[in-house]
Amino acid sequence: MTAPEEVREAVLGAKAAGASRFCMGAAWRAPNDRDLEKVEELVRVIKDEGLEACCTLGMLTGDQAQRLKGAGLDYYNHNLDTAPELYGDIITTRDYQDRLDTLGHVRGAGIHVCSGGIVGMGESRAGRAGITMPRAKVRLSAGRRQMDESTQVLCFLAGANSIFYGDKLLVTGNPDVEADQDLLARTGMHTTRAHA
Repeated sequence: MTAPEEVREAVLGAKAAGASRFCMGAAWRAPNDRDLEKVEELVRVIKDEGLEACCTLGMLTGDQAQRLKGAGLDYYNHNLDTAPELYGDIITTRDYQDRLDTLGHVRGAGIHVCSGGIVGMGESRAGRAGITMPRAKVRLSAGRRQMDESTQVLCFLAGANSIFYGDKLLVTGNPDVEADQDLLARTGMHTTRAHA
């Protein structure tokens, strides 16, 4: 796990680049108590520097969600991934209800939910609609590096209104921050709220 001072350095860099939220992730099925203690410390580092804190750590219990809220966590990312009827065909390590339970624990703790899905895994149009919420923020995230600039711009024109930027998203690399800033500038887009 990353040391607090390394996180502080990354937070300060993100803040200097205009970010208002800093997100940390771990590719865990679910955190254990020892891992959660370290995450709580890192959330406090983010909050000390004046940014909103976001995490994605896998499935949470109600007690774990309360602990993260106590540390100052503002947002929790936990994706539903795909439509309920297709879920078992795509994911075998947990079921759809496990995802919903975690989201319920997060909401119950008073943490904002950040949840998304992956489009294009064989779902029907109705299935795509079943993972979309009104007033959603449509964020381009993992896999964006494989999209050329014109495809990303088309996504923005079609309604995408947020990106993940920075080093990487879990294990998937993101485009360089400078490349993102250049793309946004050349297309006349601007950030109203940046996320690292």
